[in-house]
Amino acid sequence: MYNPASGHLEVYGTGTDGKLEESYYTGTKWTAWNPVDGGGSITGVPDAVYDPITKSLEVYAAGTDHTLQEYYWDGSWHHNGSLGGSITASPSAVYNRASGNLEVYARGTGGNLQEKFYHGTGTPGWSKNWQILSKPGTIANSRSAVYDPIDNTLEVYTAGT
Repeated sequence: MYNPASGHLEVYGTGTDGKLEESYYTGTKWTAWNPVDGGGSITGVPDAVYDPITKSLEVYAAGTDHTLQEYYWDGSWHHNGSLGGSITASPSAVYNRASGNLEVYARGTGGNLQEKFYHGTGTPGWSKNWQILSKPGTIANSRSAVYDPIDNTLEVYTAGT
C-alpha cells in the first residue's frame, strides 16, 4: 500500500514466528523484513489502510485466537490489541470516504461476512458489535474491500462457497 505520511510503498506479512512484519520501498530498493514491535501472534495475511483523519497507518490481522488485531503507526508502532470477534480468515480493511469510517471485513466462524467499523467523526470509536452481512456458510476465505471514488461507493468482493 502507499503511505502518504512516509511517502513509501509498504507491505506487511506474518513472520515465521507469527509476528507482524513490514518491508517498504525506499525509492531504489525494498528493505529487509522488519518485525513490528508489540502484539501477539497472528495468522494469515495482514491488511493495511491509511486513515486520512488521524493521519496514521492502520494494520489489521487475524490473531491466532481468532480475534481481530489492530496495529497503528503514528511515528512509532502501537499494538492496540484485540477488537474482538471470532474470525476465521484474514481481514480486509478500507477507508470509506463517503462515511468517514475505517471499515474491516472478515469471514466469521459461521462462514458469513462480518463488518466492524471505526467512526472517525463525531464521537470517535469502534462499532460495539460485528455486523453480519451475509447468510451463514456462504463465504470462502478470500475477500477484498475497495472504495470506488467515481461512484462514491464501497464494494466488497468475496468468493462464495
